[in-house]
Amino acid sequence: MVGVSTVSRCCWVALALLFWVVVAVVVQCGGAVMIPMSDDVLGLMAFKAGVLQDPHGALESWQEDDASPCNWTGIACDVVTGR
Repeated sequence: MVGVSTVSRCCWVALALLFWVVVAVVVQCGGAVMIPMSDDVLGLMAFKAGVLQDPHGALESWQEDDASPCNWTGIACDVVTGR
């Protein structure tokens, strides 16, 4: 039968291994946390890519790194849904 100390030691080893895997992933990403683009941002970025001319720079505030487009020029979001 496996003793409690053996099980406990295995848990700590597994946690330490998980910690170092997470550290390795963060180092590989250059410390940047990757946030997936929302469907709203993705759709609006596709629209922006199709705009051939923006002489007044109306789309300059539209950045794909933003989690939400609600603060972008020309975009209004619902207070309740945030969309």
